[in-house]
Amino acid sequence: MGRGSQGDFCSGRGSHDPAIVGPYVEAVAGFLRSIPGLPSLVDLGCGDFNIGKQLRPYVGTFIACDVVPELISRNLAKFAGENVDFRCLDMVDDDLPVADVALVRQVLQHLSNTQISRIVPKLYGYRFLVASEHVPIENDFVPNVEKMAGVTIRLPSHSGVVLTRPPFNLRVKSEKVICSNPQSIRSYKGIVNTTVYELDSYPSAVEIPAD
Repeated sequence: MGRGSQGDFCSGRGSHDPAIVGPYVEAVAGFLRSIPGLPSLVDLGCGDFNIGKQLRPYVGTFIACDVVPELISRNLAKFAGENVDFRCLDMVDDDLPVADVALVRQVLQHLSNTQISRIVPKLYGYRFLVASEHVPIENDFVPNVEKMAGVTIRLPSHSGVVLTRPPFNLRVKSEKVICSNPQSIRSYKGIVNTTVYELDSYPSAVEIPAD
């Protein structure tokens, strides 16, 4: 999380570039609309809420969480009229809020395998998980290689987070990639996949919409 030219919090290009944000919002909004009624949603790592505000019309209760207290205070003031419950929360150490859908967008990739392993059991409290992860563009990569020291994500190690593979072994009833967006970091070519997981702790209810 950085700050923009005006000194305000800014979640960066991945949350503001229309070429990245547009397809993501369209895909996630389409999935949310497929759920009967207005599902409740928790955004785990809401950042500056530039994306969250675009998904607000498609959900009922909206809980938006981030680990930075000053950012949550800023969001509370800036989005006071959006009827969003902003909370300061550490995904690793804290209990997660109750909701139908959990949204985790390019957060886990910055954590260690030990930290992710502490989060995964908490995810079974949700009916659906919508997770976005930056992975190598080639399909032959080895998933979940631990991050190298001083590197923020696993892409330089030709790896990326895949929750259904060891050591995390997320149990799901179904999974579907609903959005793939090529994004390179320096000379490392990658793609951000957004996957809807139907978690096996809930009975099957709705079908993930076809492309």
